[in-house]
Amino acid sequence: MPHDTTPILVRLGGSGQTIAAAEQDAPPYPVAPTRR
Repeated sequence: MPHDTTPILVRLGGSGQTIAAAEQDAPPYPVAPTRR
């Protein structure tokens, strides 16, 4: 069980900055049409 939670925590903490940058570069689908 802890093995399944390890990747999730690392992804949220380590990839946190990567996800934020990707969102700024290209907003999600629901936001793309609304912004346009």
